[in-house]
Amino acid sequence: MKSIYQRSLQLGVTAAAIFAIAAPALAQTKVKVAYLRTLGIVHVWQAEKMGAFKKEGIEVEQITLNNGPAVASAIASGSADIGFAAATPMITAISRNQPFKVFITNNTEKHPSQWVESIVVAGTSPAKSMADLKGKTVIINAVGAACELQLRGNLMLAGLKYEDIKTVILPFPQHAAAMERGDGDASCNVEPFLSFMKLGKLKTRSIADGMVAGMDKLGEVVIDGYFARSDWLAKDSKPAAAFKRALEAADAHLLKNIGEYRAWLTGEFKLPPDVANAIVPLINNRKLDAKAEQWQPVLDSMAKTGMIEKPMKAADIIFAMPQ
Repeated sequence: MKSIYQRSLQLGVTAAAIFAIAAPALAQTKVKVAYLRTLGIVHVWQAEKMGAFKKEGIEVEQITLNNGPAVASAIASGSADIGFAAATPMITAISRNQPFKVFITNNTEKHPSQWVESIVVAGTSPAKSMADLKGKTVIINAVGAACELQLRGNLMLAGLKYEDIKTVILPFPQHAAAMERGDGDASCNVEPFLSFMKLGKLKTRSIADGMVAGMDKLGEVVIDGYFARSDWLAKDSKPAAAFKRALEAADAHLLKNIGEYRAWLTGEFKLPPDVANAIVPLINNRKLDAKAEQWQPVLDSMAKTGMIEKPMKAADIIFAMPQ
């Protein structure tokens, strides 16, 4: 008969073996996500706060960068796994043979009132339309980003060229101060900074809405989303799918708890309550799978305005997530 000591030792060894086997299943897959701070990534913060990433078996490291092209560089170098940016820098990188695929459509725009990006002027400005910006200075956030596409497309509709204006590059949060100093006649910007300028000293008004010109003739068009290297997606499609599901869960939660969404605006973006309450929430009420019909208008506009050298098909840049 085995002694109590022997039985205890045997049970201890058995338990240790069981835990050793179970440990890998409990481990969280680490995913590095690079983004620029806009309202588009509130659901990332919410997913982290509510434990949605952990529930999906992933541990997300968040990396903040200044603009979309910087995010694309981080993905290309491998310093981040997933990138969030406007559609334009993703497409530009892919057109230059970077091995990227988009797999999440985040915010979208739709005529007549669903806008994320606008070109605005001060309330006292004599400019009434894009044609009035000839010879003026427009502040944008980066070369090759969404603002450049919006400017190129809307200037073309107004019979102007991109070279007919001057541009100054500053991060979105600095546009208001620059306009107040007289360093710019107009700003291409996104929420929450658009509402801040509208309700602040500048009392701005829009002269063009939407990243893609001619939105009155289009359906729902992507403004930003998530992308990754093709080889990473092929190897790690499960973490990518888990990331998408966590964002969808966060969006669903925020739709039911708008107060929490407003709290992110006042807390993370330091917006006054009146500005936070004036912003139309950018919360998705749909699945986030990237669809060709959402991306094709952006590709077409980029080809038309010369931001990419030749036409591209949306189906060629989208990674189909496993269901």
